[in-house]
Amino acid sequence: PQLNKVVRLFEGKMKYEGVRLLAFYSVPDGLETMLRYNATSNSWTTMSYGMPAVKDWFFHANAFYWLNGEKMRLYNGNLTMDVSLSPMDNHSSTDEELALWEKVKTAVAVEQRGQRWFYATTDNEIIFSEVGYPNKFNPTNIINISSKTGDTITALHEFNEGLLIFMKHSAYYLAGWDFASGSDIRLYNLNTSSGTAFPRSVCTADNGVFYLGSNGVYRISLSSQTLAVVSENISEGKISGRLYNEGTIQDAHAIVWDNAYYLSVEKEIPQTTEGGSTYTTTVEYEYRYLFNEKAFFGEFTQGSSCYAIGLGGENAL
Repeated sequence: PQLNKVVRLFEGKMKYEGVRLLAFYSVPDGLETMLRYNATSNSWTTMSYGMPAVKDWFFHANAFYWLNGEKMRLYNGNLTMDVSLSPMDNHSSTDEELALWEKVKTAVAVEQRGQRWFYATTDNEIIFSEVGYPNKFNPTNIINISSKTGDTITALHEFNEGLLIFMKHSAYYLAGWDFASGSDIRLYNLNTSSGTAFPRSVCTADNGVFYLGSNGVYRISLSSQTLAVVSENISEGKISGRLYNEGTIQDAHAIVWDNAYYLSVEKEIPQTTEGGSTYTTTVEYEYRYLFNEKAFFGEFTQGSSCYAIGLGGENAL
């Protein structure tokens, strides 16, 4: 069940050949294969087989960009290629710029905010691009996110004109716009009992951001009284118990559609045979949080391995 399973679906307008639907399925050794869909012939074409798994991605200038932990790649509807450093003013790359680019290529997460792209490195740094270019950098464009517990960055997410920085056990909020001089940049450590280990569970909805934490589903919102960014566990009780009381969550991903937060988790559940020996089995469950009712539904026993919205322009999940 872990091989040849579709784990990502993307749809976007490309520079060449218009709208493209891309699918990624898992292959051995943690690798993925990328395919594109041809609606005319109702067939799939393999674009890249056995490539390093996608870490994070974005669309820009009618091209699909992604990070794989080794380099940045792009697909424009016709070809896949490596993305290279583009120094400011087209001068020759300096050693400082090349060193920064090596960190960007191996980044674990990326998020666009305004006309800059923010990259999270394995050294708990946030590197931000120059305005309008995802591959142009000033060597001083680095913000350090210190953690006393050895925590690591797992995800980035734009919220309320700021940037949420998720670690496994904590979360930060980066506010301000003047990155050129740093005069109004502020970094807040949010008062929350959990970050997230599951970057694909982070979604914007209902005037907030939802994500799966270490002990439940959390919602980050803006306090109407203080205008501060606050985090709360909205799944305390039955749902939190179902998520964590039995087995271990291996992966999770979510999407927002039709006024609901769809969360699918993959778990390893311990089992015991009649002879007393133990083993684990993999299961997938889905939970749904309805915004209007402010209530969870599930657990549904047909969890999915990925979600996509409106394929082919249809109002469908």
